[in-house]
Amino acid sequence: MIAGLIMGLIPVRPGLLLAGAVLLWLAHPPFHLLLPSFVGLVPFILWIERLGTGPDAASEARRGGFFFGLVYFSLVLYWLFVALVYYTWLSILAFVATVTILAWFVSLAAVGLHKVRTRLAWPLWVAVPVFWTATEWLRGNLPDVAFPWMQLGDTLSGFPGLVGAADLVGARGISFWLALCNALVAWLWMERRGGRATLVRPGAVLVAVLAIPIGYSAYRSATLETRTAARVAVLQPNVPQHLKMTDHSAATDSALRSVMDLAAPWFGREQIDLVLLPETAIQLYMEPIEPIGHGGRPELASWLTTLADGLNADVAVGAMGAEAVSDDAWVPYNSAFHIRAPGDDVPPGGGAEARPTPLSDILGERRDKRHLVPLVERVPFVPPEWMAGHRYLGGSYGIGPLEPPTELRTVALTSPGQTGQRWTSYGTLICYESIFASLSRHYRRGGAEFLVNLTNDSWFGRDEWWSRSAALWQHPAHLVMRALENRVGIARAANTGVSMIVDPRGRMTYVTPLFEEAAFIADVETTDEQTVFVRFGDVTGAASAAAAVLAMSWLWARSRRRRWAGLSIAAGALLGGGLLWPAAVAAQDPDTLRREGATPADTLEESPVMALPGLTVTAVRPAATASGASGVSLSLASPMVPAAPLMSEALREMPFLQVRSNSRGEAQLTLRGTGSRQVAVLIDGVPLTLGWDARTDLSLIPLDAAREIVVYRGITSVLQGPNVLGGVVEVNQSRARIGDAAGLGGAQAAVDATGGTRASVRGGSISEYRGGRLLLSGGVGGRWRDWFPVPGPAESSAADGARRLNSDLEHTSLWGSARLEGEAGGWLGFSGFAYASGKGVPPELHLDEPRLWRIPVADRALGVLTAGSEFETALIGRGRVEAALGVDLGQTEIEQFESLDYESVTGTEASNHATVTARAMSTHYLSDQAQLRGALTWAQAGYSEGQQHGPALDYSQRLFSLGAEFESRLAPRGGGFWSRTRLSAGAVWDHSSTPRAGGREARLPIDQWGARVGGSAEVAQGFRAHVGASRRVRFPSLRELYSGALGRFVPNPDLRPEVLRAVEGGVSGTGRVMGAQYEVQAVLFGQVFSGAIARVGVGDNQYQRQNRDRTTATGLELLAAANWGRLGLGGDITLQAVSVSGGGPGMGGSPPLEGSELRAEYQPSVAGRFYAEVPLPWDVSARASLEGVGTQYCVNPEASGAGGWSRLSAEHALDAQFGKRLKVGGPLADAEITVALENLTDRALYDQCGLPRPGRLLRLQVRFF
Repeated sequence: MIAGLIMGLIPVRPGLLLAGAVLLWLAHPPFHLLLPSFVGLVPFILWIERLGTGPDAASEARRGGFFFGLVYFSLVLYWLFVALVYYTWLSILAFVATVTILAWFVSLAAVGLHKVRTRLAWPLWVAVPVFWTATEWLRGNLPDVAFPWMQLGDTLSGFPGLVGAADLVGARGISFWLALCNALVAWLWMERRGGRATLVRPGAVLVAVLAIPIGYSAYRSATLETRTAARVAVLQPNVPQHLKMTDHSAATDSALRSVMDLAAPWFGREQIDLVLLPETAIQLYMEPIEPIGHGGRPELASWLTTLADGLNADVAVGAMGAEAVSDDAWVPYNSAFHIRAPGDDVPPGGGAEARPTPLSDILGERRDKRHLVPLVERVPFVPPEWMAGHRYLGGSYGIGPLEPPTELRTVALTSPGQTGQRWTSYGTLICYESIFASLSRHYRRGGAEFLVNLTNDSWFGRDEWWSRSAALWQHPAHLVMRALENRVGIARAANTGVSMIVDPRGRMTYVTPLFEEAAFIADVETTDEQTVFVRFGDVTGAASAAAAVLAMSWLWARSRRRRWAGLSIAAGALLGGGLLWPAAVAAQDPDTLRREGATPADTLEESPVMALPGLTVTAVRPAATASGASGVSLSLASPMVPAAPLMSEALREMPFLQVRSNSRGEAQLTLRGTGSRQVAVLIDGVPLTLGWDARTDLSLIPLDAAREIVVYRGITSVLQGPNVLGGVVEVNQSRARIGDAAGLGGAQAAVDATGGTRASVRGGSISEYRGGRLLLSGGVGGRWRDWFPVPGPAESSAADGARRLNSDLEHTSLWGSARLEGEAGGWLGFSGFAYASGKGVPPELHLDEPRLWRIPVADRALGVLTAGSEFETALIGRGRVEAALGVDLGQTEIEQFESLDYESVTGTEASNHATVTARAMSTHYLSDQAQLRGALTWAQAGYSEGQQHGPALDYSQRLFSLGAEFESRLAPRGGGFWSRTRLSAGAVWDHSSTPRAGGREARLPIDQWGARVGGSAEVAQGFRAHVGASRRVRFPSLRELYSGALGRFVPNPDLRPEVLRAVEGGVSGTGRVMGAQYEVQAVLFGQVFSGAIARVGVGDNQYQRQNRDRTTATGLELLAAANWGRLGLGGDITLQAVSVSGGGPGMGGSPPLEGSELRAEYQPSVAGRFYAEVPLPWDVSARASLEGVGTQYCVNPEASGAGGWSRLSAEHALDAQFGKRLKVGGPLADAEITVALENLTDRALYDQCGLPRPGRLLRLQVRFF
């Protein structure tokens, strides 16, 4: 049976695979042969290419890849068995388990390579480097079992002059380069029989691929400027490992005696800044351990102080650390201590960043090992606290926090014959932490000028030629890559060797012999530059991983026709590709991304938005969930926004959104293929969209009280209440924390070329009240317009020359806000606004019988009372509660006219609405890294409608939602990447009933469930990746069920709830490059509506809302912007495919399109905006913005062909504005004057069929603040 199992692992024709494995082995230390690095993968590639496309080819590729990996890693890592068998026979199991796991990574690469070559026709020179690098990235980033030992790029550590490009792309980028070279050599080999002509192309590409990186390396080596960072003394005591394992006291004593003998000749004679002793040179616990009554060993600490005093230098030494976690349990650490020389100054900042020790006055600072050897030092995936106190049980070591570099006082030569003092800093790598590029990069980003590696390599062999394993040379080889990536020097102190210095060019010097006592003094060099790799990290590895997963998900989805599965995995690829996508160094919160025109959002815990100009795009919600819904926030002080703005005008400046004015004169929001009813509008947490129509007219909502409006698109929290599917528009007034008095006062006004005017004024104050702070603010605003212009290309009888008929507006508003904050964290707030308005409804230009309406009365008042507090009790711990009560009242009158002269009224409709909403929310902090949140929302919407010559009809709907979410970081704070990664999950139960149905029989109550899972990861400062999926429902609104809209609609009380299943993933980032501050975001989304409600023409110039079986939307959102001071460029684009299938009848009962396929109404496949800002003389700023919308379709009851559909061609519009800021003095010290030309090219950009946006319009506005 065993023989059969072994034979089952051997693929057909294994000769090529064996040859390739041996070749790659010869590229590794201690052989370090150059040629195998460039051709070792060629036999493996040729074997894959010969598999063909048969039914068993994929499984054979999997088996061949595993066999190749098994042989390859067995040769490279043989020392796991040979060297460690001296200490435990369990090394046999460790060896078998390690090489088996690593072989599976090569098997994955083989399968992926075969599939993309045979099914997607990827070129060989793309497929090989992508999949090889992707699997290297994966095995280097698995939590708790990551093992990036001797990856392909590390084979060139013996030739640092060839791999200087590591400072651009890192060691994994060198792996990509070598895999590319191997692929090109394989291509050459396969083309060899085609004659010289067929060899020219691959040969030329190979020469270029070799020449460019090598040429760059030579250039960098010749021009690199270095300087001395510190003078170090390295001591190699050579204590045998068997002694260290059997007698800790004897091993420590042996090490100290050896160290003193080696250092004695230097006392008082040498100028040294730092003395290095290897890992666990002191095999004992110097600190007290109270749970076991260990009083510590201050005599050892004093001995180290004596050494520091004798050499007048600081000492870095490996020793055992410990921390008590309870009264009877403690956790050991593999640590490094920094002992300062007696009389040393305190480091700048007082050394506050260092971890204090119980003997801080002697031991100074401690750094604990973060990357622990699996099984030897910790049990993977088991928290160290669970093993606390079991010192001799493998897996008991604690995981050290991610610390900043250690500060060091140096005495460096400032000029010949002169000395001076300065402070520098270094990063400490303990043992095999040297193989993790991210840790070295962290230290360099934190300001470290050089690195030190304290290690005990006596595990890897004994002082016999036949037992000196390859690990003794493989381990230090990684430091060459760390030096090149960061362009810093590295000093290595190893117990039994090799100890050495690596300079910023990757050259090894002062290399000590193995298994001998040794010591040397050397200068460690550094550079004053921050490399591209330090700034951006492992971009190549992350991009390769993302590309590989995207390709495989596409193949998987296509083969099974599972569109959802493919979208889910593709969104996950963005997260996977982003996990190691490091951002440029920027003082920016990692959750945020900026774009032109915004200011900081007042967000809740864990989601700050940076105070930088421009729109702010965040990868997390303000409630700190891990769902990672993409958000955009806009400062209403931006010159892009008109003075005294209404919500629709502000939202038109947002990226990725489509704001449309419909035939009722209402402005509505569409997003990612959703309709306007799928997006909720919240003011201070109270929804405005739970009323009669499940939406609100955005063209009438004033934003006088708000400083900022935030839109979260896509996957939102399940705690936002019922009927929240596609996104949230959020305005916080009294919920926003009290800041300073700046911005409370202001005034603004504008006038346009049609004579339209608008103005608003605001004021407020902050005062102390009963030990807390009280904010009071308020204001008034008004907007008046007689008409707006018709765009040039639009001609219709519904226009009076250049004037759009019936497009007037009168709108006045007032608002007030108050917030009281107590010292204990509690708060009470109130906000409210009211407006009185009347307007005309512009008729559709494309219809012979358009809607002829006026709305002489549209009044509304909203009041929101909010309260919240934090709590901490012994019974349930710490948390936060919040409640909100909102009352929304309004009245509307509609007049219908006979003709376009708007003189004869043929019908009227008067309505009143009253919606009461109550919300309660709580957050319970289960630990420092986990929290549980819950929310309950109850709402009752009442609506009364009276029509001319008809009875009054009363409607009501009750909605209820109860939800909970759990969120947790994957590691405690300070735990590195995994502490900045969050996962969350939530579930919600929603309920709807309609007790009153306008005289009709009330429908039965409906219950539905929803859920969401998500995750977000801080990739690096300035970058965040997110992914999530959700299921939510929306109950039909009263209007959808019962309204006739003055004869325009046929009611449909049998409508079912919509069910939305959504998935999203994205990466956002910001940083600096080429002198510019840049921002980028990419978000992939997919949404499926079941039973989606859409309007359908039913003949006789009427519509009906019907459930459609399926509406599917998939797409990609891209945003990019760059600013060079006052010069800026940027834009956003949405690419989407929205389809409708199944569903009800079209015009006259027949399908509106051939077959069962329906069109998605007003859903362009492409939409975007691009802008440029340039400075002009006299401190004037100029801005041009080009907006484009692709082809759209709409239902047209008067259309005779195409199944009742009309087509809107793609169109664009150009806006321009010029602005200048002035100092005017007084209480409003600053002013801004703006001249805007809207729709400069006078294009007809349609919101809906027959409803173009206004034509060319000149506007002058001024703001005081």
